[in-house]
Amino acid sequence: MAAIDLCTLDDVRNFLQKQTSDAGQDDTISELITRASRLILRYTEREFTPITASATRSFEWEGGGWLSLAPYDCTVVNSVARVLMDGSTVALSAVQWRAWPVPNPDGVYTALRIYGTVPQSVGIKPTVMQVTGAWGWPSVPSEVRAACVETVTTWMRRDVAAFSTTYTIDEGRLERPEVIPSAAARKLDMFRRAMQ
Repeated sequence: MAAIDLCTLDDVRNFLQKQTSDAGQDDTISELITRASRLILRYTEREFTPITASATRSFEWEGGGWLSLAPYDCTVVNSVARVLMDGSTVALSAVQWRAWPVPNPDGVYTALRIYGTVPQSVGIKPTVMQVTGAWGWPSVPSEVRAACVETVTTWMRRDVAAFSTTYTIDEGRLERPEVIPSAAARKLDMFRRAMQ
């Protein structure tokens, strides 16, 4: 199991109603789980897993009131610092930033609200901000886990019809294959990162 996996081998095996003795596809399932998880993380621009207890990450900030943490999610923000041209850092005081959204119903922050006057870099380069905190979601949401299972099982069936149920007169066909099955994409849409 890879660190980014959004569901388990048992989740997929249970969905497919595989007998305990039927382990012939387990390696393939495990590989597909990792591929589907990577695709879902890119599609949503979220960091459902793995949990990183403490790390400092750098982000470009072009000024204004918002600093997007995309494609990461932060559960606890400990400090924020501006990186100077010489590589040194200047910490922002607690009144110069606030984690967003407030309240955070999912338990994660997706951006910082920057207050007051925080100097930017001179010239064409944006300012680099360093954010130190705990990263990732407290747990993988059940809808995301289900979307990963559905994606893997659709890929396993190799059933193009299961990818989508759209019909367009212009295309003159019943199905239009999609990378993430439409039912799984609908589950994931509520988690896609909103732009500030």
